[in-house]
Amino acid sequence: MLQKLAPDPSNYLVFLLSTGSEATENCIKLAKTYAIEKHGPQKKYFVSFNNAFHGRTLGAQLAGGSAKQKTWIVDEGKTFIQVPFPDGYKNENVSFDLFLSTLADKGIKPEEIAGVMVESFQGVGPDFMPDEYAKKLVTFCNQNDIVTILMRYSRIWPFRQNVLLSALWC
Repeated sequence: MLQKLAPDPSNYLVFLLSTGSEATENCIKLAKTYAIEKHGPQKKYFVSFNNAFHGRTLGAQLAGGSAKQKTWIVDEGKTFIQVPFPDGYKNENVSFDLFLSTLADKGIKPEEIAGVMVESFQGVGPDFMPDEYAKKLVTFCNQNDIVTILMRYSRIWPFRQNVLLSALWC
């Protein structure tokens, strides 16, 4: 039944897990494994957004955007990068150029990114990602063979109207 929600159900698999943290951990592992096996160890970075919450496990907190929840983590997660979430409130700049310039400022090239984890809305707000930004993110990920991980997926969200070449949905 869940498989039928995919844009092309015959090309998608469903893997059910018991918790959101477990789903997050497995998505990170699948994205990084895909990137390293297909492109090599230089495709290692995992990008997510400031103020995001993905769970209480190590990987979920590394992908999360709350510095307060990472104080216990020492010398881990150097390949986990957060960028500003374009909500228009906490971050007034909703341009996709901010995503690109943030990566450039951190010295990260698109060909080094294994995955991008994104929410249609961040539950702490709720803060919503603009449609145009989401469409540009899809294009960016497709052009660079980056696995896109969709959290808090909504059927009316722009990703539904776009083709994602490599996507995991949580």
